[in-house]
Amino acid sequence: MKWNRHTLWNAAWPALSVGAVGVALSACVSNSLTVPLCVAGSAVAGSLLTAVWVHRGQKEATARLRHPELSSDQSQGGIFGEVTRAAVTLLQQYETELERINVAKGELEIAGKLQKKQARRLDAALRAIDYPIVLCDSRDHVLFGNAAAKQLGLVPDETSVSASGTFGDLSRLAAFSQLVKETRIRAAAAPRRTAEMDFLVDLQAVPFRVSVTALLDDRGESLGTVALLTDIREEKSAKTRHAEFVSSVAHEFKTPMASIKAFLELLSDGDVSEPDEQKDLYEKIDSQVDRLNRLVSNLLNLARIESGAMKVQRIDCDLNDVIHKAADVIRPLANERGQKFISDFSQLYLPVHVDLDLLGQAVINLLSNAVKYSPEGACITLRSHMEELEAIIDVIDTGYGIPAESLPKIFERFYRVPEHQQAAKGTGLGLAFVQSIIEDMHNGRIDVESTVGTGSHFRIRIPLGHHDAKRTKNKEKQPKAELVSN
Repeated sequence: MKWNRHTLWNAAWPALSVGAVGVALSACVSNSLTVPLCVAGSAVAGSLLTAVWVHRGQKEATARLRHPELSSDQSQGGIFGEVTRAAVTLLQQYETELERINVAKGELEIAGKLQKKQARRLDAALRAIDYPIVLCDSRDHVLFGNAAAKQLGLVPDETSVSASGTFGDLSRLAAFSQLVKETRIRAAAAPRRTAEMDFLVDLQAVPFRVSVTALLDDRGESLGTVALLTDIREEKSAKTRHAEFVSSVAHEFKTPMASIKAFLELLSDGDVSEPDEQKDLYEKIDSQVDRLNRLVSNLLNLARIESGAMKVQRIDCDLNDVIHKAADVIRPLANERGQKFISDFSQLYLPVHVDLDLLGQAVINLLSNAVKYSPEGACITLRSHMEELEAIIDVIDTGYGIPAESLPKIFERFYRVPEHQQAAKGTGLGLAFVQSIIEDMHNGRIDVESTVGTGSHFRIRIPLGHHDAKRTKNKEKQPKAELVSN
């Protein structure tokens, strides 16, 4: 055993206490004091010494408990040594466990904050989606619906939220409720079901495609359903237009083919024997074949434009050069019909980046329509000028004009103004072709204004500027008179 100051003191202290008591008793005997008094004094002295001894042990134990790391001898601790060592061990264990708990608590707090942030992010994302979204629980009660779903009446007002946090069931929407219920019940067979149904939007029935998906946890238990609604008005409208387009194509083909067949039957049966009559029938057959060719060509061109198959070769040029060639093609036709043709081109250089052939064909189509639907003596004007950052082409006529009810449909395929069908033949594809060239291929715009009995005004807008800026700068330095002459 290692002896030091504290060890000697702890060992000697009881002996000192007994010795003090003995001295006190000897003194009592030598001084002839009474024995009871001496015994009492000895007891008091021993108690005081023992109290001091115990107090000292308490101070040492308290110090060790508060600062166990300052004690280098684990055997120290006085009368409370064993208790102190056990307490220090438990205290260290508790401190270690408390530290671990605090670390775990911090990690849980961080994870909770991340989960809350993720939940807020998902909630914001769902609310930002334009498509109506409805989330239901396993009892088909609405838990969440974004703004688009609320507009359709799929989610009641916030004031109707129940104590459980739901908006109630979907019983007021029978078809939608039935779809949600069937998806949830038959999730094992088909976790997703789709149906089309109408909902009121601004007091009008709007078709929606409703897709409901069952939500399952890792154990395959139902968590509810989520429904996504898609507005299919455009889709249905496109299908309708497609059906009308097919019907119109069939009708346009049927008419010339029926004429050709009838003329051929007359010739083959020998009903027409005169050479002049036969020649007339051949010319009519040839005319109908040309009509079929134009129809097929226009259809192919439209299909190529829409599919992106048509190769566009855009170059930098002067817009006046393009429309000048178109004017040269149409001017003779206008003169034959006794019409006045006016070319009013800008004196400025109009730099554009266009396909010469396609843009020229678009202008020719507009001019051709102006000639066909204008009477003798009418005036046809082709004009070019600049407005801010756009080059403008105006085709103006003083012809029959277009009724107001026909203006919104004038660029639709196969649409022909009923009042004009007797004035000239056509397929109803020319203006649709022009619109595709201007808007789809040249990032431009075409508009029309017309008054019955006064005439029509078609305006083409093309972005101004060359693709090659250096070439534009060089062209602008050339004399204006020379450019106009070209």
